Amino acid sequence: IVVVDEQFQVVLFNPTAEAIFGCGAAQAIGAGVERFIPQRLREAARQHMAGFCAGGSSVIRMGDHAEIFGLRANGEEFPLEISLSRITHSGKPLYSAVLNDISARRRDEARLNALANYDPLTSLPNRALFHQRLQRSLVHAQRFNEGLAVLFIDLDRFKNVNDTLGHDAG
Repeated sequence: IVVVDEQFQVVLFNPTAEAIFGCGAAQAIGAGVERFIPQRLREAARQHMAGFCAGGSSVIRMGDHAEIFGLRANGEEFPLEISLSRITHSGKPLYSAVLNDISARRRDEARLNALANYDPLTSLPNRALFHQRLQRSLVHAQRFNEGLAVLFIDLDRFKNVNDTLGHDAG
């Protein structure tokens, strides 16, 4: 959890935030929240935060969660899931961000995508990915009234190569 004030200065940085960002609470508190946003995304973040603060609701969620990128103290960008809320403390508005590092989830999704769409032996696209890309190409060709060609190559007796020399040679 990271809580910021109206000037987007960090006022609370819990131990999990310390672990996620690789930065101690003593270093984070009082710093601008932009310190934890990649440089290339800071302007968009400023605009979003200004709009979020202008909303005025006591609890605001971006959907339920949104996915953004954070910046660790060592300069590494990483994916985050975020849920924002507006809270009031001593009559002043504060903004609470509940953050979850989703790096492992993204790695798992990429691995599952690779397993589903690529041959594990050759790393070549498999039949499922071919059908997906062919369908997309057919829709594109039809939409823009373009031609499309599919070339099918069959190697006779290729099974003999795999059977005699093995899959690595094949």
